[in-house]
Amino acid sequence: MAVAGQVNHLLIHTLEHQRKVRVSQGKGVFKDVPTTIGTVIGRVNPASSKEVLIGEQHQAKVSHAIYLETGADSVVNDEYIFNGRRFRVTVAKLIPSVDIYTKVLAEEVQHG
Repeated sequence: MAVAGQVNHLLIHTLEHQRKVRVSQGKGVFKDVPTTIGTVIGRVNPASSKEVLIGEQHQAKVSHAIYLETGADSVVNDEYIFNGRRFRVTVAKLIPSVDIYTKVLAEEVQHG
């Protein structure tokens, strides 16, 4: 598909993909621990005013839009790390009308 080629060349960054995994601490106590589940090719852009509005409709904070390869597995609270910056997904899987990439909305967060 010609359109896919036009977009895919813009997905030029490697992002570390993390998801919290519940780990037993013993005696019925569990802790959510961020765990790297892989890397993905994508792009991180500041959110447009329209994307911020979509976030507000979902009662979510949005500072950035993250474009990922088609079919990327991403859910709310996943985190992407790029250039020492961390982005937490607040609205997952906004798929465009042409299925050429997956877009999620995220909030930049501090480490920790």
